[in-house]
Amino acid sequence: VVALTSDLISGRLLETDVSLYRPLLAGAAAVLCAGSVALAFVPTAPSRMLSARNPFRNLRIIREDALFRKLTIAWFILGFSNLWTVPLRVVYLAEAERGLGLSPFTVMLIGGVIPQVTRLIFSRIWAGFFDRTHLVLVRIILALILGAGIFVYFATEILWVVIAGQILINLAFAGGPILWHLWVPRIAPKGQSSVYMSVHTFMTGIRGTIGPALGFLATTALSFRQVGMISFAGTIIASVYLIPLLKEPRAAAPTSR
Repeated sequence: VVALTSDLISGRLLETDVSLYRPLLAGAAAVLCAGSVALAFVPTAPSRMLSARNPFRNLRIIREDALFRKLTIAWFILGFSNLWTVPLRVVYLAEAERGLGLSPFTVMLIGGVIPQVTRLIFSRIWAGFFDRTHLVLVRIILALILGAGIFVYFATEILWVVIAGQILINLAFAGGPILWHLWVPRIAPKGQSSVYMSVHTFMTGIRGTIGPALGFLATTALSFRQVGMISFAGTIIASVYLIPLLKEPRAAAPTSR
């Protein structure tokens, strides 16, 4: 709700004067700092060290744990298929030369408000589904919805089709953060969730760093439509790769174990 309100206000201000993005970004940074201060007061305690203090040594579990390795590979393909399109989706809406050339407020409505509303409606539904369903099945369903959304988003310059693609993308995103945070504790051996999560977060950072840059680089040789097709193909490849893991007991819902 806070994000939705912020997007509406920001979109209206940018419609008035696009140069206001500077104070808006400064305000966002200040709010993030305030959130960090608030987190500092959350009660916590150090966790017991389960391995050497070299944090990169945790990467060994990719080699040692076959299930974690396969899921990490699939997640990398899926994550890259999404992340290299994230900035391009805004460019596609805003730039007249390569996209739709929409006004700042309309861009904020499609790029900010629609995602927030979609996630607000569907997050609770996905959470319940995750609790009752095999982890791999949830991942495949979300992947296919995301891939279809990206493909539809870039498939045409018809506005309602782009909006439909955005809704599909964020239907998947409504469940994505739940899955991203909770799949590791489901499969990690008891007491090692933090070790596994460190590797998962590290791999996410790698694709999050290189993905957007490669996305912009790709558009020097590819059209937006081709980028969308490649992303959709990536989600299909990752989903097929995951199918043999559908009966993996470690990834089963707690209620079915």
